[in-house]
Amino acid sequence: MGCAAFGLFHWPGGAWYMVATGVLLGLPCWWLRATYVDLASPYAAHLVLNVLEVVISTKRARSEPVRPRGRT
Repeated sequence: MGCAAFGLFHWPGGAWYMVATGVLLGLPCWWLRATYVDLASPYAAHLVLNVLEVVISTKRARSEPVRPRGRT
């Protein structure tokens, strides 16, 4: 149930993203919550993942060449 809810919160990414997020990230976050009986562990894991995602996406955006608009 928690994994499904976690996936639904990521609906802007589309159906595949919701399923992948719910299974690949929801299960480990659920395991952290069940093991350590607090919300700090899954919260920290989610925060680290978001920071890595932002760092990787900004590096990719900087390394892509700027293409002129108009004719190709």
